[in-house]
Amino acid sequence: MDYSALKTGEIISSESIHLDKETVANFRNAVDDQSLLSICAEGETLVPPMAAAALSFRGAIKALEIPGGTLHLSQEITFYKSLNVGNKIKCEATITRNSIRRELRFIQIETCVTDEIKEKGPDRKIYNYNP
Repeated sequence: MDYSALKTGEIISSESIHLDKETVANFRNAVDDQSLLSICAEGETLVPPMAAAALSFRGAIKALEIPGGTLHLSQEITFYKSLNVGNKIKCEATITRNSIRRELRFIQIETCVTDEIKEKGPDRKIYNYNP
């Protein structure tokens, strides 16, 4: 991957994900989520907010072929609404900064999740350092 060729504003991944029971259960098992806060007032099963955030970043990691030795420096996450099991989401990852400081490359990625009616789910800004 030629990281120097990545341009600000470039969409590096875009995928649709069905938040089915298996996908959500796999996330909960991976992070040992034993929370009982999974049923909303309407009786719908809620998706853990970090599940949608993690799934949105998965596409960026694959697209960038992030190598070993990469440091994850920081992140900001904003959640606009809850998501239910059964929802379909669209996840896009965009380069928002690509710079060199003291011969080290820094790449900033922003992911955006929207549901079927185009309402925003979690937004995530990720700051990575790539040696």
